[in-house]
Amino acid sequence: MQRTRQTWLLPLLIIVLHALQADAQTPVDSLKPNYINPTQYEVGGIDFVGLKRHKKDVLLSIIGLRVGDKVEVPSEKLADIIDYLWKQNLFSDIKLNVDSIVEGKIYLAFQVEEIAYQAGPVKLNGISRAEANKLSTKLKPYATGTISQQHILSITTLITNYYKDKGYYNVFVSTRQLPAKVDTNMVQLVADITTGPRVKINSIDIVGNRAVADTKLRRVMKDTKERRWFNIFKTSKYNAEAYTKDKQRIIDYYNQLGHRDAEVVKDSVYLFSPKRLNISITIDEHKVYYYGNITWVGNTKYSTDTLNRVLGIKPGEVYDKSKLNEALYMNAAGNDITSLYMDNGYLFFNVTPVETGLNGDSINLEMHIYEGKPATIGGISIKGNTRTQDHVILREVYTKPGQLFKRSDIILSQQALIRLGYFNPEALQVNPIPNPANGTVDIEYVVEEKPTDQIQLSGGIAAGKIVGTLSLVMNNFSFKSIGKKDRWQPLLLAMGSE
Repeated sequence: MQRTRQTWLLPLLIIVLHALQADAQTPVDSLKPNYINPTQYEVGGIDFVGLKRHKKDVLLSIIGLRVGDKVEVPSEKLADIIDYLWKQNLFSDIKLNVDSIVEGKIYLAFQVEEIAYQAGPVKLNGISRAEANKLSTKLKPYATGTISQQHILSITTLITNYYKDKGYYNVFVSTRQLPAKVDTNMVQLVADITTGPRVKINSIDIVGNRAVADTKLRRVMKDTKERRWFNIFKTSKYNAEAYTKDKQRIIDYYNQLGHRDAEVVKDSVYLFSPKRLNISITIDEHKVYYYGNITWVGNTKYSTDTLNRVLGIKPGEVYDKSKLNEALYMNAAGNDITSLYMDNGYLFFNVTPVETGLNGDSINLEMHIYEGKPATIGGISIKGNTRTQDHVILREVYTKPGQLFKRSDIILSQQALIRLGYFNPEALQVNPIPNPANGTVDIEYVVEEKPTDQIQLSGGIAAGKIVGTLSLVMNNFSFKSIGKKDRWQPLLLAMGSE
């Protein structure tokens, strides 16, 4: 806790007066502090009492006071030194004592109490090991440092918010300090956690909606549901992350209806009872917009009529930005503007829609196109295959060196590699590596092989005899690998069907 200079000057003067009385046996009345003409002394010695972890030499080097310096009592200089020491956040208590005054020399001693220092990660009690591991990762920035009230508050707030995000609104966190080492100020900080019951959603109140009914908006929220008897397939447990996504789903739905500027202007989550909470959402729908004139700039490969036909959006339709993005970039069937160009080699193509103005409730769009030059395929590389030879993969893909780049060939190649059954479909990647300088693109296929071979052992008793069978199923086998020692680990590492 910081103290004002005036708070420190008065105790200092009292201490000095007592020292003077003991040294010179002069009546105290005659040694009253003179603020107009302070008494000057030579510093005869400076000591720090109570240090356990910090070094006296280091502290002496930073306070700006040396033996032999002249110092006035009272003085702003001594008050500044004490203020400076407080600001270092090293001590929980500081007192300045005068040990003695001998022949005009004053001997000062700083009596300090060091702030405890955390000796490693926070120990978490009351929760599972899995949860403790997750929390420990988040608490890494607080594994060391002085144990100040702010330090403890930051830790308890992080833990509390972590569980609130999971729906535990009754979480309670208390901290305690255990000595870590003898004769040091190092401590082990322990956090005792009581999560309490996980709360469920009692009600979701929506305000401000006129174009869309409450029930429809609640259905749009996929993972945030009220507690109702008929919600047998959806949990009503509250999850902050899911709630944030569901608020965005509401806005996305409004955008599809032409409410381009719709927004959640206010929302609150509050406890209704120890095990139930309510959610209140206030929406500003704003007005509905429509598509106005759509023009194209920079297109030389395809005519405006062709581009308009592929775009599939006509003036007067409700303005839906998700539909616009799908028509420009990511139609699942490949019937979009980007696919049109990229299936004809225009790898460096891009299109940017620009809103050029409003005509009442209609939005005019100008499509800025950069076509670039058609690209041909350069090299093709494979990464991640240890069992399957490159040529087995290369014969399946539709991309060949020297051919015109086509995005549709990339998609067909992915599907062909998945059909092989050798690779993990979720880990399969195709990375085009453009070389704009020479107009080529290298294609990199990244695969993750999955085990396909099986060893089956079965047994039984028949006619008093033990009968057993052993079968080996190898789905990815190569006769060419039989004579290669490095392919047996311990069974033959196949190289794909020959």
